[in-house]
Amino acid sequence: MTVIEATETEGKAKLNVAGLLNMGTGGQSNASSTATNRICFKVPLAMPVDAVSLEELQRQDQALAERRRRQTEQIRAHNQSISARWP
Repeated sequence: MTVIEATETEGKAKLNVAGLLNMGTGGQSNASSTATNRICFKVPLAMPVDAVSLEELQRQDQALAERRRRQTEQIRAHNQSISARWP
């Protein structure tokens, strides 16, 4: 997604003296900024699986759950050791 924001400022001054003398000046200022955001994501797709593949997926899920449980325990133990050091 790209967003472009632009601003334009214009200033003019004009002097007429009895229709004999015309003087004018003007200036213009432009400013713009651009912001680009990129979003990246994955869409998981689940296909029908046979019984053997289903058992393997379940084993993988159990192994992942066990790894996460151990990591959580390690983090809790670490946090407790840190908090025990504070008076």
